Amino acid sequence: MKKSKLKYRLREYRGETVINRDLDVQALYKHVVRKHWQPIAGQPYQAKVVDVEINLAEQDKQPEQWAPVRLLFVRGTARTDKTQAGKKDWAVFLCTDTALTATQILELYAMRWAIEVYFKEAKQQLGFLKEQSNH
Repeated sequence: MKKSKLKYRLREYRGETVINRDLDVQALYKHVVRKHWQPIAGQPYQAKVVDVEINLAEQDKQPEQWAPVRLLFVRGTARTDKTQAGKKDWAVFLCTDTALTATQILELYAMRWAIEVYFKEAKQQLGFLKEQSNH
């Protein structure tokens, strides 16, 4: 997702003026996240939550359909061979529930990942990933 050119709308408030900026993930990282990491309590991670909007219109000719999403930028801090995470050592997660905290998003992702790994292994053990033939 870091290389996606998908645009997210960031609303910034300057006094009483609202400025909408359409930025991709890399631009959001540079504009909002970099140098603004916050520790996650009890975890070897730092994070930055950014609330933005995403356009759900499937084609450019369709009317814009902006929906709120929460982007969670995360980087690890527990590597012993590095004193500080590098500028490319981060990941981003998209969440449609903008009320979830960084910790909750990571917990849900960990559960989802475990389920996906389980299903892949189950399909392999049961032979569902093999081609079937009637011959």
